[in-house]
Amino acid sequence: MMMRALRASAFAGLLTAGCFALPASAQDQAAAQPPTPRLALVIGEAAYNGDALPTAGNDAALVAQTLGAEGFDVTELHDLNTPDLASKYQAFLAKVAAAPSGAAVTVYLAGLGVAVGCDDYLLPVDAQIRAESDVPKISLGMTKVMNDLAQTSSQLRLVMLDGARPIPPSVSSVSFPRGLIPLNPPAATTFALSAEIHDLESPPKPGDANDAYASAFALVAQQPLTDVETAMRQVRVVVHQATAGAQTPWQATNIAMPPFTFPLNADPAQMQTAVANLPSSTAPLSSLDAESAYWAAIWRNSVPDYQAYLAAFSDKGTADQVARVTQLLSVLQQPNPQCQAMAAPPPAPVMAGPACPDGFVPQDGFNGAYCVALAPPPVLECPAGFSTIVTDDGMGCSPWIPPPVLTCPPFFHVFGAPPYCAPDRPPPFCPPGFRPIRRDDALTCVRVGPLPPGCPVGAHPDWTGAG
Repeated sequence: MMMRALRASAFAGLLTAGCFALPASAQDQAAAQPPTPRLALVIGEAAYNGDALPTAGNDAALVAQTLGAEGFDVTELHDLNTPDLASKYQAFLAKVAAAPSGAAVTVYLAGLGVAVGCDDYLLPVDAQIRAESDVPKISLGMTKVMNDLAQTSSQLRLVMLDGARPIPPSVSSVSFPRGLIPLNPPAATTFALSAEIHDLESPPKPGDANDAYASAFALVAQQPLTDVETAMRQVRVVVHQATAGAQTPWQATNIAMPPFTFPLNADPAQMQTAVANLPSSTAPLSSLDAESAYWAAIWRNSVPDYQAYLAAFSDKGTADQVARVTQLLSVLQQPNPQCQAMAAPPPAPVMAGPACPDGFVPQDGFNGAYCVALAPPPVLECPAGFSTIVTDDGMGCSPWIPPPVLTCPPFFHVFGAPPYCAPDRPPPFCPPGFRPIRRDDALTCVRVGPLPPGCPVGAHPDWTGAG
């Protein structure tokens, strides 16, 4: 299919291939029934210690202005420290929870993003990372954001982390893996990253007030596209073209979301035109020409489609395009943690008590909380023959006493737990008609049956070994 120009002044000349259209009924539904109300949280973290980001503040302002023009009630925040990032986010979450059912919610976060464990995080501007474990304590996790929103009655949710940037040494003494990791969002949620997983954003060009991701979203959000997933795929195509392939955003949607257009009251005819200009979502890449197949592969951004492109066009596509697809295939094939957006475990309860200085932690006591030194327990080395014990006064050494050894008399053996002496059965020396009994700590044999004649009253026969 002939390539068509993307109709936007900011990215004039972007070519894409059109291969599918939306049914008229779906277009009408998208135009006539947008979810209401529209709520947005936009945060720009730029003023990091020692290394301020050049465009993050402007990016947040641009996205906030764009969403405001599209009917969103925007909460725009800038340069939040650790406590403010937590409290302002909670205030927005309460706002969403109080909104009428069926809201559309967009969250855009610009700043430094880092992947730790099985999550992606936005760092506050006062971040000073000395260990990986510091990150979850002070940062805003994307799993938390998505799951928190999924617990509300909102109908449609978009979470964007514009944070795939190198972490400067002034912010962290820890070296983190390159880029961010993929997360599987909850139902009716789209999660988007400004760059491919395990990759970084392209630095803004000299003189640019915004990065490519924010600029592309502001452009695409004004187009009458039919749903959020389509809009974010178009953002990827626009960013990829604007950066000459150096930056390719990533996104994932869990379960098809309701039709939605960012522009209010989008005209169905305009929607049909916009959709017709999009790359192919379904056609086999080998059935397209090399240029159309390339943009369709970028649109789909999957391992099978990149492999199909290379299989069909490695010797027909341009060298630059083949190299970009090869690089994208490589990063997508990197091992990823099996990350699923799950409810995080509840934080440990915070005890009421004093604010403890560095090196101390609150400890609950009979008369309230108090501060104790945060230090490893002492290691007590005991001499030979002694073992470590815990006493009321701390650690101590106690003589090591081996367990007693039970010695049994002849014809008895050790048995059971705790051990005791049990007679050997049968004893080797009792003749037929006699049985063993214990007398005076020794075994003797007595006759089984009535007493023989001749024994006086009070006496019985004994076996002495001779008769």
